[in-house]
Amino acid sequence: MLHLAVENVKENRMSSGTAEKTFDIPRRTILNKVKECHNKNVGTPTRLSFQEEKSIVQALIAAGEYGCPLTKLDLRLTVFEYLKKK
Repeated sequence: MLHLAVENVKENRMSSGTAEKTFDIPRRTILNKVKECHNKNVGTPTRLSFQEEKSIVQALIAAGEYGCPLTKLDLRLTVFEYLKKK
């Protein structure tokens, strides 16, 4: 809904006040997105890159196929140690 509201305001199809009432989204939120403020991802930044995550998943699958599946705790400790060394 936010995307539609921002699109309508950017293309002057409706004002930010009208978009606020129509989409039930705060006007400042819509204007911030129109002005491209606050564009960072929500939440804590990821510690692992996509490739690192993919490698860990492949290692988990391989461990399971060899008959030695890792528990959640094993995974957490392995990733923790990896990040500590990195």
